[in-house]
Amino acid sequence: MFNFDEDPMPRRWADMALDYKLVFGLHGVAMVLFVTGGLLNVPLELAIIAVAVSAAAAAAVVVRLRTGWRWSGEKPKDWLLALISPLAAVIMVFVASNEMSSATKIFLPWGFAAANIGLFWMLYRLHILRASKKAFDADCRGEKLEPPGRPAEPDWVRIVRVVYSVAFVAVWLEFMAFFYFDTSGLRSGSATMTATKTWALSDHGAIVYVSAAQGATIQWLGTIAFVCMPIAILSGFFLHYVLGVRLFNAPSGNRPAWLARITRTST
Repeated sequence: MFNFDEDPMPRRWADMALDYKLVFGLHGVAMVLFVTGGLLNVPLELAIIAVAVSAAAAAAVVVRLRTGWRWSGEKPKDWLLALISPLAAVIMVFVASNEMSSATKIFLPWGFAAANIGLFWMLYRLHILRASKKAFDADCRGEKLEPPGRPAEPDWVRIVRVVYSVAFVAVWLEFMAFFYFDTSGLRSGSATMTATKTWALSDHGAIVYVSAAQGATIQWLGTIAFVCMPIAILSGFFLHYVLGVRLFNAPSGNRPAWLARITRTST
């Protein structure tokens, strides 16, 4: 769903730019806070996060000053793509906060991890941060990193990729909506049935009651989410690995011969 050709995600540690390594480091800090969150208070967690972010930012700036790094600029489409990840991170944090608002020590590391990923992807799309050492070195030399040559794709491949990307985002948003309304119902529900709250919601054995309208909405959203999400995931793997429509940062399958015969590559 994203174009990784200009700066592909490296698989080996030695091929990673410092920026990418720092993201892993900050994510490691978030994981440590997850594990030790019950032992630390919120001010201490905030202090640890502030120190980690400051150290990572300082390291990124220093290496750029020492290597003569120059910003390579961006393409118009990169501005749009740059907004997708932070927007997704904000939605996820907003939805999760609905469930974790009473447990700030648990929510804080979760929000930090989401913000870390969202910010990296935004700056990555703007070519301010780099994933691969090769791309970072090209910036330092003032060169444009040319994407590897690929055979021209048929028009239908590009159309399918766009349609799938839009559909996947729609399904993901619907799943986030279900999660939000479901957790809202569990939090605001009554422990006993009342005249206005007659719809039972169950969560790990605990049952609360919400209004019939609220329960029907949650059930409707849940049905769509748990039907469409597996379909979206399986169809993505089918398109990528079977039909050869490249969707992920991974080698795609070869387009079947029968499909190649009935489609004509456009140049």
